[in-house]
Amino acid sequence: MLRSLCLFAVGSTLVACAPPSMQDKAPVAVQESALSSATEEAVSLHYGETSAAITVRAHHTGVVQFAGNKGDAVAAWVRSPLGDAVAALVDGHDRVLVGNDDASCGTSDARLQATLPADGTYRILFSEYAGQRASFTVELAGTGVFSCDVDSDCAAVAKAGCCHNGWLEAVAVGAVERYDALYACVDAQPVCANYVVQDTRVAVCDRVAHHCGMIAPTDIVCGGIAAQHVCPSGFVCQSEGPGADRLGTCVAAQ
Repeated sequence: MLRSLCLFAVGSTLVACAPPSMQDKAPVAVQESALSSATEEAVSLHYGETSAAITVRAHHTGVVQFAGNKGDAVAAWVRSPLGDAVAALVDGHDRVLVGNDDASCGTSDARLQATLPADGTYRILFSEYAGQRASFTVELAGTGVFSCDVDSDCAAVAKAGCCHNGWLEAVAVGAVERYDALYACVDAQPVCANYVVQDTRVAVCDRVAHHCGMIAPTDIVCGGIAAQHVCPSGFVCQSEGPGADRLGTCVAAQ
């Protein structure tokens, strides 16, 4: 709904504008209002997904949770066809990173934008401005050093940090330097285990989560009409029975 006084928060900053001929609206304390009431059951999303309609009861708060990584640039829309959305992005320690009432003076939908400070689970909390029952959808977008669409977007590199003992990490191609900088060792005197491993896993893309990850070749599911992954060099796809739609696993080539 449009109002004569339109206020929205980016971080802790409130910005106001006043279109004519509409009812006044008092400022909203996004941090408090998004956390003060009972919460509904959490809905999980990945980057690039939009939720189904989420009904939030009167004086309750809707919750969408997602896994994020340090340095991810995250943007989310919280929309309601009839209600007035108020939203906040909260980290794993219940700290509000950013809150928003109205994304602009022409909408009562909320928009959140932030760069994530650490790896972990984050929550988007949302409710109706006046505490009324309302339906919402949440659209989540995010990109970072682990973002991918297909396996070729990912590369296996030495795991960043203090202890370089042979473990590898799957990182987006072209983001290796940024990954090293984000996860650089900050301990002046790290204590590292006295061993070196030979990490034989390979980098693949989880096409649902759009996230690079490491996997043992023998754990890869291959084959099928719309194959998610192909076997790495030295392995072949072995399926049970004939047919192009048969899924299989990667086995060492004879």
